[in-house]
Amino acid sequence: ERLAMVFSGYARVMTTDFGICLIRNTAPGSLPDGSREKLWVGRRRLNREVEQIIAHGIADGSIRRCDPIALSFAIFGAFNWITYWYRENGPLTPDEISERFLDVFAHGVKVDPTVAA
Repeated sequence: ERLAMVFSGYARVMTTDFGICLIRNTAPGSLPDGSREKLWVGRRRLNREVEQIIAHGIADGSIRRCDPIALSFAIFGAFNWITYWYRENGPLTPDEISERFLDVFAHGVKVDPTVAA
């Protein structure tokens, strides 16, 4: 639930001009050193917070045992990519995108043979 709350808001940000600029214009050389460092400090803080949410989920049994850092990077990678393909007039809202992405992360793509289709 905590991951859903974080990434629902994150998806909304990534579908704005601000989010698009945040992701696309942060390559080395595109920002002054001081600004880029401030941005990366914020990104690292957000990554650590998500890693802690994942670690708590592992501890309470709501998330299976995995590498919190790898999962955090994978989720952020998927959500950051939204800035390249999202269109405001497209078929999905940011909340629907978030729900679908998190469903894939939570349940994977492998069919569970014990569940009827």
